Amino acid sequence: TIARLAHAGDMLYYTYGDSSLHMRTDDGETRQLTLETTVGALAALPAGGLAAIEPASGRIIELDPAGRVTATLVDSSAELGMPQDLVADAAGGLYFTAWRSGTGESQRGAVHYRDATGQVRAVFADSTLQVRGLALGDGVLFANATADTAVWAMEVATDGSLSGRRAFAELFRADGRYRAAGLAKTVDSQAEEMAVDARGRLYVGTRFGVQVFDTAGALLGIVNFPELPISFT
Repeated sequence: TIARLAHAGDMLYYTYGDSSLHMRTDDGETRQLTLETTVGALAALPAGGLAAIEPASGRIIELDPAGRVTATLVDSSAELGMPQDLVADAAGGLYFTAWRSGTGESQRGAVHYRDATGQVRAVFADSTLQVRGLALGDGVLFANATADTAVWAMEVATDGSLSGRRAFAELFRADGRYRAAGLAKTVDSQAEEMAVDARGRLYVGTRFGVQVFDTAGALLGIVNFPELPISFT
């Protein structure tokens, strides 16, 4: 099962369930890269390399086009928590979510920003949300959270700061309650990975398929699959 995707230059990088990293060029050539470590979430960097989460250590590392580790971008496992997802901006900055172990508010996931100079700071935290997936649009950062029913949008400032959080879209949950006001919404769509296309449409990977939203947050449809890639309990 393909788990993670990133497009850098004319290369499409993707990981399988065993976290092996593969590369496909625009002319159709595909090959597996020899990695020094196991990687999770991927993000294309402006210079053409990749940022990747190393689950074993909690680091965010930089990979060259051949899959070699060239730098540690963030060593966050101890202080910030375990990275979950990441997305790079055009200025060389990197947004990432990190979850802390423990109970109560310390278990919640915040959004951090690493600027082009390597400085890391928290740019969003809410004790009621465990932020999971991220995507960048035109001046907007999209975020979803564990067991939440919304995709959130925040305005991005030139220094990477976030402001003006708003509910951008309601996630479809297949429980017959979509857009129903005043009803308890208990089914978790298990949203995670997201991406924005050139026209500003948002794609959200969920347990019910890939949900597609227009620039105003309206649900355009769901790309269904014949069977789920993983099982849920």
